[in-house]
Amino acid sequence: MNINQPNNKPVTQLQRVIDIATRGSFTLTEIQRQIRKEFGLHDQETSISARIREATQCGYRKTRQAFKNEKTGRVHYRYQLTKRADL
Repeated sequence: MNINQPNNKPVTQLQRVIDIATRGSFTLTEIQRQIRKEFGLHDQETSISARIREATQCGYRKTRQAFKNEKTGRVHYRYQLTKRADL
């Protein structure tokens, strides 16, 4: 990713979300935890969701997969970003 600093660490929230979400399929909570673990920063789930939407305007395709949490019975979503091939 060219948008990183020379040390290859993402500096903006958008860069952090793209960095994590292009590695696989994650819930917003999982992305939030991974950002905290790797970058020592706390990004809100609502902000992460907004950055995922924003990434679609920056040449990424969003994939969203629903799954049911067996403990709570609630539906949750996993998100993944992939670079669009048509750009």
